[in-house]
Amino acid sequence: MFHLEVDARLLQAGGIGRFIRETTSRWLNRRHVAAVRFLGRPEEIEPWLAQLECADRAEILPWDARPFTASAQLTWLTKVRAQATWEPDVTLFPHFDIPVLQHPEHSVTVVHDLIQFELTDLFPDWKRFIASGLLRRTASKPRRIVTVSEASRAAILRFFAGRVTDVDVVPNGVSRVFSPLTVEEQTNKSEGSPFLLCVAEDRPHKNLSLAVKVLSLLPEREGWRLVMVGPTRTDIEAICKRTGCLPVLPRVESTGKISDDQLRKLYCEASAVLVPSLLEGFALPAYEARACGQQVLALRRPWSEKLEHIGVRLLTSTNPRVWARMLLKVRSEKSTSKIMGSEAEVPRWDDTADRLLGVLQECAEGFSDH
Repeated sequence: MFHLEVDARLLQAGGIGRFIRETTSRWLNRRHVAAVRFLGRPEEIEPWLAQLECADRAEILPWDARPFTASAQLTWLTKVRAQATWEPDVTLFPHFDIPVLQHPEHSVTVVHDLIQFELTDLFPDWKRFIASGLLRRTASKPRRIVTVSEASRAAILRFFAGRVTDVDVVPNGVSRVFSPLTVEEQTNKSEGSPFLLCVAEDRPHKNLSLAVKVLSLLPEREGWRLVMVGPTRTDIEAICKRTGCLPVLPRVESTGKISDDQLRKLYCEASAVLVPSLLEGFALPAYEARACGQQVLALRRPWSEKLEHIGVRLLTSTNPRVWARMLLKVRSEKSTSKIMGSEAEVPRWDDTADRLLGVLQECAEGFSDH
């Protein structure tokens, strides 16, 4: 029987939080998984576990320090290790904020991307200094490194410059919730004003300024709106201010925290989903939107080339006028066809969970070559 330990401090965070929830919830149902110990905030983990089957296989060990802080390193030594009642076969760190001292004998670290090292102008030097030190600790065997795309794998190999040659690629997945509207839903769908959708936090590489600029160029008389899932109202005001687009502020909406069902509804009802990111590890919203049959526009970059295979429209230019023209074309096409776009074949979380569990088992058994 297999005993797992998972750093779940970011359980309720954005993309990493979904990664933790979708994989570990499936592991609790695997017969050969005896127990999963979650390290994190009980007030976040307990309500989530209460919704799951086989939650009796889960244990919570409090670790409330924020990732990438000195407090996290200190409490790992003084509290987390001291309270552990059993030794796991392997520990999963879903990000590279790993313990520097008393690191578990066998561990797997997921490095989703190296954006701060690829887009150096957008991040302060001190962040890269800390991240660099932690990253280099991930390379010690019998530790394993997992990433979510070939683009991220290439970035990791460049970072380690020959010191690491074995990085497992386990792509993220898409929840079964995300699917096109049923015939009945399409029939009952109300025709409101057209809107664009962005699902991303306000971070420099997400390039949300481009989405706001695009909105400013769309015909206001047609009622165009921009709906953002992730940024707060304060974030949106700051974006509009720095782009010189304050006049469009009333037409930009923040959803706050929403459920997957609500997000699916937005994906399905939007005129298009924008992914203006300069760089991504996986671009999960693009996959979710395409699973819903929605049209997606993204920047053409080396990391985004694979998105074309699932029907994402890639634009080379960062000129908002080019994006606005394409959006009007997309809307015209949808208006003519009167139906959603075709559902794309996308990776699913079941496969992600199984493949990652396989890596964890190999690490626990001491395999470094495969």
